[in-house]
This record gives sequence, C-alpha cells and structure tokens, in this order.
Amino acid sequence: MPIEIRPGLLYFFKGKEDGRVHELAASLKSAGYRLLIISSRSPEKVREELETPAECILTLTESVGQYYVDPQNLMVLTDAVSKFTERGGPSAFLIEDLEVLIQKNEFSPVLHMIGFVCESLALNRAIGVIVIDPETLNKKEMAFLGKEGHMIEEKDRLDMRPFQSHDPKENRPAQNV
Repeated sequence: MPIEIRPGLLYFFKGKEDGRVHELAASLKSAGYRLLIISSRSPEKVREELETPAECILTLTESVGQYYVDPQNLMVLTDAVSKFTERGGPSAFLIEDLEVLIQKNEFSPVLHMIGFVCESLALNRAIGVIVIDPETLNKKEMAFLGKEGHMIEEKDRLDMRPFQSHDPKENRPAQNV
C-alpha cells in the first residue's frame, strides 16, 4: 500500500540516494507548493537538479553569503524554515543531509531543532522531508527521530495523487469558532 504524504507532517526518507525525494519535490512544485531546499551541495547543482530558484535554496556551509547558513547555527536554520512555512500558501521543505547538522552539532540539539520545525509544520500545514542515512545513526537516535516524524523505508512506495488535485484552502490552519 502506497504511503500518502500529507500536509502538517514530517517525513524521514531512509537512504542516501533516493530518487523518490526528487520525484516528490517535483510533484509538490507542480501542485503549487513553494519548496525550500536545505543542502550542503553546491547551490548551482541543486538549482539545476530540482529547478529551484536561488532564494529557495539554503546551503549548509561555514562560508558567508546571502543564502548560506552555518550548519552550527541551528537557530537561524529553524527560523528560516519557520518563516518560510508561515508565509502562507502551500509550502514544503527538504533537508538533504541531516548528517551534516548532526556532525557539526551533536544529535540532541538537532533533535530539538526538528521538534520546533514539526510544530511549525503542524501549525502551517506544511510538509517536511528529511533525508537520512540510517548507517550514520544508532538505533536509539533512529527511534527518537521516529517519534518526530514518519519513517519512509527504501522499499516503500509513495502516493503522489493528492498533489495532482491540491486545494489551496486545504493548507490553511484550522480556525476555532
């Protein structure tokens, strides 16, 4: 049974090179989602692969630049994701390499950042996608991540149909009446 990707939730894709992540990104964009990509790869390569404008790519590097974020500065990264999802309209973010953040910060602070990001996703009905290499994390760390979001195994299939008939009103937070 295919896994349906739904707004308001975080998904962890296990595996280093997962073509499904790029397929999901393309489906989200064609359905009208704004996409923020956070990667340690060259911004030109990311822009070319995912056909994303420069202002929607944050590069994890210690270099200084307009769209560069130091991987040790988790507060700036959390703030960037939160502000991106709060702008209105359907939005999603993709972190291509969680390992870089863990190497620079340790696991616990990164887990706290993920917790804050999950709250922003739920409040703004955005979608979060984080690619992880399960070989770089121990079972305990994987279990903690599993409590924050849904684990997508390499063998799992995705259901892309919901993005082909997206209703912009569906992405609005619920109103208490």
